[in-house]
Parts: sequence; structure tokens; C-alpha cells
Amino acid sequence: MPGRIGTAREYGLPAKLQAFGGNGLIAAYLAAEAYLLWKCSGIALAVGRHVGVMTGDIEICTPEEVLKFWFTELSYDHWFTPDPGLDEQCAQRFQASHLALSRNFDNVWRETPQNWLAAVILFDQMPRNMYRGSPLAFATDCLALREAKLAIGASADMAVPREWRAFFYMPFEHSENLTDQTMSVKLFTELGDASYLDYAIRHRDVIERFGRFPHRNGILARMSSAAEEEYLAQPGAGF
Repeated sequence: MPGRIGTAREYGLPAKLQAFGGNGLIAAYLAAEAYLLWKCSGIALAVGRHVGVMTGDIEICTPEEVLKFWFTELSYDHWFTPDPGLDEQCAQRFQASHLALSRNFDNVWRETPQNWLAAVILFDQMPRNMYRGSPLAFATDCLALREAKLAIGASADMAVPREWRAFFYMPFEHSENLTDQTMSVKLFTELGDASYLDYAIRHRDVIERFGRFPHRNGILARMSSAAEEEYLAQPGAGF
């Protein structure tokens, strides 16, 4: 059976914020989004109009803080191994910045290749930790892909250490668009890392077959086809 997205009440939202949510993906997404804004960053969101109203001071992290955390404090095993403790750490340190910058992007995050990479990580990787198992995990994929495309167009990916470069390319791998997936395989082929390339090819093959990632269906309240259910029943299906 496909998964479902609960009501705002089931998300455990305060009573005032339950008014934002009914049933279904959009209502629950907006209710959860409003709650996170209220809880973490002192922004009141006019849901439906997406107008942010400042109600308190927000301390936005710097690009340097993102890169130091991701590449100095963490390692490869941390990046790709689910860890509730790490998820909580990401949320505590970067959730407010993620929410604020997703609504009011500051061009300082494009001033250097390093800053640009930090923006991509903040929009692409951090949500997968902070909002694991929620639709919010994919909410800023479009922003990550936008920044990655702009950065690569400016050759910013070639100006950072090779071991960092893969994170400029991850938004293509996470996209449910076949053109983006084709670019992902091209970029990871050029990177020359067999492990990353294997994952890129596997992601591309799933999109080529289904047009979407079936393992997201439950989280996004999408009905799975019979072929997708058969695929998901296989050991190791999904990413």
C-alpha cells in the first residue's frame, strides 16, 4: 500500500497552526513548513502568498560554516549513512538558515565557487537530513538544481577541490527529470569516481524506467503502479 501524508494534527502542530492544514500533501506540507518557520526562525509565513514577515532576529549561517561542517566535521560515511543524531545536529545548526535563504536568497552565496557549493549543499543535502521521511526533504531540490546549473555554467565546479565537486552534481542525480539525469551521468563520468558514477547510472536508469523515483511515492503521497510496487519489493530497491 502506498504511504500517506497525515493531517496537520497528526504532525503534532500547535493548535493555531493546525488551521493551515487539512488532508493531503499540499496542506500537510504547508502546515509543516509554517510550523518550522514559527519554531526555528521567527518568521511568520502568510501561507498561500508566501510572504515572509520578520518577527525576530534570524542568525543566518555563513557559507564557510556550511563547508566546515560538511567537509571537516563530517566524512563520506556520515554523508550517506542515515543517522538520527546527525539529522538533529543539521536541524539545530542549519534549519533556520535553510528556511530563510530558500525565501530570500542572498547573492553573497554566489560570490565564490566555495560559497556557491555551500548554497547547493544547504538546499540539496541538508534537507535530506533535517527533514528525513518528510516531503520537506525534497522541497528545495529545485533551488539546489538552479544553483548547480548556474555554478557549473560559470565553471565554479572546476574551482573547488575534486573531492568536493560531487556535491555540485548531486542535484542532477536527485532530479526526476531524465535530461537532468543524463547530465548527472555525464558529470560523474567526467569526475572519474567509480562509486559516484555507479550511483548516478542507477538513478538515471530508474528515471528512464519509471519517470520518477518510486521510493519517494509513500512520502509524497503518490500512488505506486504495479510495476513500481514490484520494483520496490526487490531487496535494495531505492536509494
